[in-house]
Amino acid sequence: MAASTLKLTVEEKNYWKFCMLNVRVVPDALRTYFDGLIPPTSLAIIINKNSKTISYLVNRRVINAAQLDILQKIPGTKWALTCPPVPIGHNATSSGDFDVTLMVCLLRNLPLPGISSPASGWDNLPSPSDISAGAYLARIKYYRNEIAHSTENNLNTLDFQDKWKTISEAITFCNGGQSPNAIKEILHCDLDGSQNGAIVTCLATEIEAIKRDLKLVEGEKSKMQDELKKTELQLENVQNDFHFYKDGHLPKNISDNIHDLINKWRIDDKPFFFTRAGKLVYDMLESENIVIIIGQSGSGKSATARNIALKWISYGYDVVPVEYVEQILEYRCKGTKQIFVIDDAVGKYSVNGSYVNQWERLDSKLTTLFIDDNAKLICTLRKVVAIDTKFKSAKTCLSEKAYIVDLDHEDNCLLLEEKMSILKNHLISTDRQNDISDAECKDCCKGNFAFPLLCHVFTTSNGLFLRKSDFFQRPFNYLNDEITKLHQRNKEVYCSLVTCMIFSGKLNVKLLSVSDDSDEEQEKSGRIIGMIAEACGLNRNISRHTLLNSLLSVESVYVKSYCGVINFLHDSFLEAISFHFSKVNPCVFLECCDIAFLKERVRVNSPQVNDDENVIVLNEESFCFLANRYIAELKTGEFMDVLCSQPIKDEKFIKVMGDVIDCGKLITRQKLVETEISCVAFIKWKHFDPIYKQENNVEAVAAIMEIFPSGKTLFHWVVATGCNYFVDYFLNECHKSNKINTYDPISLFSH
Repeated sequence: MAASTLKLTVEEKNYWKFCMLNVRVVPDALRTYFDGLIPPTSLAIIINKNSKTISYLVNRRVINAAQLDILQKIPGTKWALTCPPVPIGHNATSSGDFDVTLMVCLLRNLPLPGISSPASGWDNLPSPSDISAGAYLARIKYYRNEIAHSTENNLNTLDFQDKWKTISEAITFCNGGQSPNAIKEILHCDLDGSQNGAIVTCLATEIEAIKRDLKLVEGEKSKMQDELKKTELQLENVQNDFHFYKDGHLPKNISDNIHDLINKWRIDDKPFFFTRAGKLVYDMLESENIVIIIGQSGSGKSATARNIALKWISYGYDVVPVEYVEQILEYRCKGTKQIFVIDDAVGKYSVNGSYVNQWERLDSKLTTLFIDDNAKLICTLRKVVAIDTKFKSAKTCLSEKAYIVDLDHEDNCLLLEEKMSILKNHLISTDRQNDISDAECKDCCKGNFAFPLLCHVFTTSNGLFLRKSDFFQRPFNYLNDEITKLHQRNKEVYCSLVTCMIFSGKLNVKLLSVSDDSDEEQEKSGRIIGMIAEACGLNRNISRHTLLNSLLSVESVYVKSYCGVINFLHDSFLEAISFHFSKVNPCVFLECCDIAFLKERVRVNSPQVNDDENVIVLNEESFCFLANRYIAELKTGEFMDVLCSQPIKDEKFIKVMGDVIDCGKLITRQKLVETEISCVAFIKWKHFDPIYKQENNVEAVAAIMEIFPSGKTLFHWVVATGCNYFVDYFLNECHKSNKINTYDPISLFSH
């Protein structure tokens, strides 16, 4: 074959030699410098340590997809699940696969010794007098970009000599002060030879690749500029929203979130059937500004409240869902028609003393607010909470001024015709209306417990749908069977549901989307998830992404997702999962669950415990697990959720707790504030003797805080919250061990 030959001018030879220097010599010299600062054995460690910086560069599109792929394939590196997954069986990469752009990017952005931005900046050609490391790197970057932008393949001799000298010095610096022989070889190479055509063609191909990469980067930069313009526009909108808010409207972000939630309510409301009880709530809102809907779990309280609120939109009212009483005052826009909706206003499973206290504290403001017919409130409460004397005796607008609609009352309970309509609406919404006969529907309607909820579960679960009326007669038996089957046959789904339960039924998707345990919070959640996985029969290092996918696979069956948070479809599912897992592994259950959740849900064997499906009753074998958890909480200075729980008032449990740790040392020395209380001030505490006989007395706690503003030991809180057995056990143990010679408070506290 004839040799490929080109006739090149001097200027063209200059250009191709300069290109050859940048394409063939610069990368190896720069890699030598890079490996000197970041040894290949430490590369993965450095990348992991600076993962946030690298993620930032990826998000800003400084590091492109191809470069990220190379970084991800370096053995030992850890990446967030938001990054594209690395294919199984991929070839490992190293710094040997880095191009010049990636090496310069990492060198200038990672905190490495001896590298700082040149005086002229990273994007300009530094002064010849600047001999800093940053200046040499900037020159390499500058001329690489110049080649990529060049449209003419020629370079006059003066420019060539100047640029050649500049890049040669940068190469020598990167090569540890040694000038590679390749610099001279390229400078004196014969481009008039018979193979010059092949050389130029090869170089041109490599330069075209550089141009494509640069074009991609510039395209990403253009996108970033467009996004910046959008951000500036958003800032302008925020400023406008601020002025809008000052004029008596909700902030746009809150308004948008509410708008999205209301749209979701509309979707969920499609199978809703308007019952007699719903009509009563609707009618009462015309004359009453506060209405409470009460009923058993699953009776349709929330669905009714939301349906009625949506109907009132036609009267010109804005629907405002809230989670806490303070938000009512915060979101109230004077002169605007608003209807507030709040679920479980004073507690979900039992009366929450702190919630009641908040309602009492704000009562005068709320009373004034709801005198105005432009403001209305719909609350839901479980019946067990609504009939609790702690709620009924509280001085709040809920207990004194609200109209109560009991869904379980004989005048409001579901009629057969209403049940048939509710069931058929759910069948139509899931396209199952032709899969069940009218006779079978009537048999299903013989069930009474949590009928609206069961209709949803029945029509969305293939397995339970096959059970027909048997499911409605024994729903929890079948639900427990389904959970047991998941535990045995699909451990990943079971584990994901348990994880959601452990995090109080509100699991942030980010928790399962990030695998980096570098910060304390992520490390803690990672440890908890590992314990749960192991307890469920899985590897404790299971991928969080796997758990997230498993959880999303049962969306609309067990859970729902909204605004990055996954919740159970209904509390009944949370209760069923918690009950099941508490039997599977009580130790992990009690160690990992939120302490407020344990306060509301867990009881110990006691004659005072009611037969309530919402309560988990521990046997004596599990007392030590709960005792250890309580002690860990008490040592942190967080007293209230422990001291307001039922087990802490049980004599047998206190005995177990006392055996686990020296209670005397714990309750006299553990403080919320590390300051001493004078004996004179402590004498005043004798006046709390009557309060000692009361349970969960918020006023007692407030009084102690008032008398002892500078410090409160656990012992004060124990007495104030009526933990009689705890106090008696402590006094007896101290007396037996001669730690104190008298039960007098002064000597007791001076111990």
